[in-house]
Amino acid sequence: MRITNLHLIVSFLILSGVAFFLYQFYGRERVPVRPPPVEEEKPEEMAEKEEMERRLEEERARRETEREREEALNLAGEALSRAAGAIQRARVEGRDEGAAVQLYHKAKAALGQAKDVPEFGRVRDMALEAARMAEAAPAKERADEYVVKRGDNLWNIAKKREVYGRGAGWVRIWRANENKVPDFDILYSGITLEIPR
Repeated sequence: MRITNLHLIVSFLILSGVAFFLYQFYGRERVPVRPPPVEEEKPEEMAEKEEMERRLEEERARRETEREREEALNLAGEALSRAAGAIQRARVEGRDEGAAVQLYHKAKAALGQAKDVPEFGRVRDMALEAARMAEAAPAKERADEYVVKRGDNLWNIAKKREVYGRGAGWVRIWRANENKVPDFDILYSGITLEIPR
């Protein structure tokens, strides 16, 4: 292979670049870089800085307290919702939810007056206890007899919670009492109806 002028020029440029790099990196005397001198703060500036830090810390603490308060409020609200659902299920299933309802209303009233995290915690505990009471409520004793009052009809009697809880059960009442109520449209006050189970 023949070496041309172009080869020589390229070789020269590469060697020149390497030499320049080595000179820049190793050839110069290194001067240590000193950090800029720190000015001592004046007492007024120090006081302002401390005041600013104190305010920032107070703001941080206030935000943290507010966040904890919001979290406690949300937990109390969720507990009240759970209690309301448990009470509703107890009603539908025909269980005695009376004590749970009273505790639920007490917790709801306390929520309106609560201002800090421990009070919200007490509301949450009361609501959870109301939910537990509603879930563990015993079944209501259902009536076996019913005394007809003025203005009653079979549909409304069957619809009462202590009877069937739905109006469509009037037919069962009428069939069990056909001897006392020959026409289901006419009921007389004072008649004692048997409620079949």
